This record gives sequence, C-alpha cells and structure tokens, in this order.
Amino acid sequence: MIRAPVAHRSSTPSACRRAGAERGAGPALAACVLGAWLASGCEPDRTPAPGAAAGMFPPHLPARVDSIARAARAAGPIAGLSIAIAHDGAPVFAGTWGVADVSSGAEVDRSTVYEIGSVTTLFTGAGAMLLADEGELDLDAPVASLLPALADVPHAASIRVRHLLTHTSGVRDFEPEAVDAWVEDGSPVTTALVLEAAREPLRFAPGTSWAYSNTGFRLVGEIVARLTGRPYGAFLEERIVAPLGLEHTSLCDERPEDPLRARIHDVGPDGFEVSRLDHQPGYTSAGGICTTIEDLVRLPGALTRSGLLSDSALARMLSPTVLVGGPTIDYGLGVRLGVIDRHATWGGMGGVGTYWAVLIHVPDDEITVAVLQNTDGAGEDALTIAGAVVRAALGLGPPTLRPAGVEHLGRFAGRYDDEGGGFAIALVGDSLIRSRGSKHALVPLGPLEFGWGLFPMDRFRFHELDGEIVGVSDYYNGLFAGFFPRLGGLETVPHPGTGGESAG
Repeated sequence: MIRAPVAHRSSTPSACRRAGAERGAGPALAACVLGAWLASGCEPDRTPAPGAAAGMFPPHLPARVDSIARAARAAGPIAGLSIAIAHDGAPVFAGTWGVADVSSGAEVDRSTVYEIGSVTTLFTGAGAMLLADEGELDLDAPVASLLPALADVPHAASIRVRHLLTHTSGVRDFEPEAVDAWVEDGSPVTTALVLEAAREPLRFAPGTSWAYSNTGFRLVGEIVARLTGRPYGAFLEERIVAPLGLEHTSLCDERPEDPLRARIHDVGPDGFEVSRLDHQPGYTSAGGICTTIEDLVRLPGALTRSGLLSDSALARMLSPTVLVGGPTIDYGLGVRLGVIDRHATWGGMGGVGTYWAVLIHVPDDEITVAVLQNTDGAGEDALTIAGAVVRAALGLGPPTLRPAGVEHLGRFAGRYDDEGGGFAIALVGDSLIRSRGSKHALVPLGPLEFGWGLFPMDRFRFHELDGEIVGVSDYYNGLFAGFFPRLGGLETVPHPGTGGESAG
C-alpha cells in the first residue's frame, strides 16, 4: 500500500497512481491503455452489449472500450472491472470483465456492487444542498453551533459547513490512524476518532487553502444526522437514493455480507488475494457508499434532471471554490471539476493505493463515464481507464502535448506543499523539472499550464496573484486532484541532467 501519505477513500495526487512513477518505476503503463482503442476495427473476443441508445455513439465504440478494458487488465493486473457510459442520463453501454471475488470465483456482472470510496462525497454534497434548499442547513453556520461535541473547541467556531464540503477547513484527516488501526486489530472508524481529529490544531486557517479531509465529510454526516434526526444511512436512502431512482446504492456498512459485493484484492506473489482493507466500517458520509456500475453512471443525469435540487443549489454545488485572498480552486461542494480538451467535466474519484472508482460527467455533451475496479495497487487504475473511455466517447484521439513558448520559466521554480514532504520544481537549462524522488520534465502548454509525458492526460495549472506564482493545481484525466501552495525559495540545480523523462 502507498503510505506517504495514506490514500484510502480519500486521495492525494502523490499518494496514488503517480506514486510508483515518483519513485522511478519507469514508463507509464497508461500508454497501452491510451493506444488500445486506436487499434483497427477487429472484433474483440467479447464485446459487451451496448444499450438501446447506443446509436448516439460511433458503432465501433463498444469494441474500443473492450480494447481499453483488456489492455488495462493485462497491464494492471486487475481482478474485476466494470465500465458504463450514459448519454442524456440514460445508460447506453455497460461492460464487465473478470472476477468479483477470487476466493469464490464469482464473476463481475452488472449486478456487482462496488465500494466507491471518495465518490461518496458527491452524495454527501447533494444531501447538504438538499437541506440548504429546504432551509434546514446554513452553509455558513459555524460547526461549533451544529455539533455540541465541538462547542468547546475554539477553532470550531471559525469553521463553516461550506469549509467542510470544500476541503478548505484545515481539519486534520483521521485516515492515517484509522487505516493503521484497521490493519492492526480490525478497528472501524468511530465518531470518537473523527471528533478527536477535529479537535486537533488546524493545518491552516479555514478558507485559506485546500487539503483533502475525510474528517470534514464525516462531520457533515454527523451534522445531517443531527438536523434530520435520522442516521446518515437512512437519510441517504430516503432523501437521495430513492428519489433519484438508484436501486442498488446504500452504505457499505449495511451490506457487509452481500454476495454481490466485489471484494477488494491485492496482487500477491501467487496472484490475487483478498485485501486486508477489503472493507473498513465507519466511513459513511466520507467514503462509505457501495453501488453498481449502472447506478453510478446514472447519478449525474439524475441529479440534473430529477428536480431533487433547485437550479441555484445545483449551480452552487458545481461552482469552484475561491480561497480567502488566494486562487480559485476547481473543487465544488463534494465535486471535482475540470476539463478534457476544452470539454468541461465534473465528477469524483476514490480508492486506496490506486483509484477503484471514477465518475466523469461531461455536461455540454451530456456524456457520463463510470469505471469501477476491485484491485488495490493495480498498475492501471480507474482514472486512466475512465480518461481513455471519455476520450473515445467524445471521438477524441489520444492526448498530445504541443509545447508552447512560455517566458520567464524561472518564476515557477520553488517548493510546493503536497502533504507528503513536498516537491520541488526547478529551472534546469531551458526546462522546468519536477522532483519528488525521481525527476520529470514539465511541458509548457500555455502561460500557466503544463503537462508531462509520463501521464499525458494530466495537467499542472499554476495560480498567479499580483504577478507572483502562489500555488499549483493538479488535474488527473480531466478532474481536479489537488492544490499545492508554493512555499517559496527558488530551486537551484547545478547540472543540466534531469535523471528522468525529457520534455519530448
């Protein structure tokens, strides 16, 4: 498992899919996934059947998705995988590959239930906005006024509910301790553990920076339960899941022995084995939802069409966050925002050593892609697969990095805080080099935007205020992944060698 920092139902960029590359694992396996669907129109061994509305897409799309899935499983390895595409809110394609549980040999099918980790925040954000719509929840209310257990904590008076929903509260994440306890003795996440983390000193003043915090979303669940008088799971079922018509979605804690549930697997020396982190109870509103591929792919369309939320509430949920005295961050209220080749996106992602669950919605094209897999630490994760499927559904080719002339590259140099010891960006000759273990050249694509050859679908977007670079946002395959403030101090490198990948 990647443990620097821990990435479980939450995810920080340096902790998940890039961790192997940062330690010098070699060329990205993503290349085979990106290239697979460019193969000729040969019939695959098994083409998943598209839905009735598949005529909205090119006829070769099912074969391309099958090629993407097979390449990902071969490169992964991945025990089980499900992919779905929706158009105008209705599923038009659903394919499954592999096994849900290696111990029983049960195969993945459309009824297979997966843990979706941090994609849960989409549901929690929608629930909070529903209560705000009804006048039951004030997003600007101090957390101390809503949770008596934190009433005596001075900084709880400065944290607003919207800070929890946007990961701008500064509240420490309980996850590292929770994962250690689960591995050691099977301890679940408890409310006491969450409150203990919330009482500790803040990482930064609320609203001034961004850092993923399971604690924040777990606190939102506690607030929802207190306001409604219902456990979070009951609120989820009655006010979100049922009205949206999601028939197979609930808290994982309520279906621990479900025979349809996909088990999380590790890749051991003898092949796949059920992971010790297969299911850790207690994540609830922070990362504890289980669902099927077809329920998940319906979610964006259901949210935007059902009338569950008012237009203004939905717009607020999907709006970026403006930091106090700082940049605008592409994270809404439980929602990651982004762009793929000028197509705006929103959605979510979650997992442990790699991402298991990804949901990407392209609103202008009314296309949604959901990817679920059940293998932790796989070489190819759900994000890489989802990005390739979105591009195929949009009729886009593989991403290309077209270098642009950018003046004064040295102003981007410095150290940036990523919660895992930080990383450096240095000017070496005429190139910017990102260093965290290994070194990789950044490719300038515009005045403040850079890519890198290792993950060509990803982007670094720097933030500039009053002529100074103050931080950088990281985007994975079209979705915001994290914001890293600049710590200052120019990096100097005494020799021109990169020790890693070149800009070409």
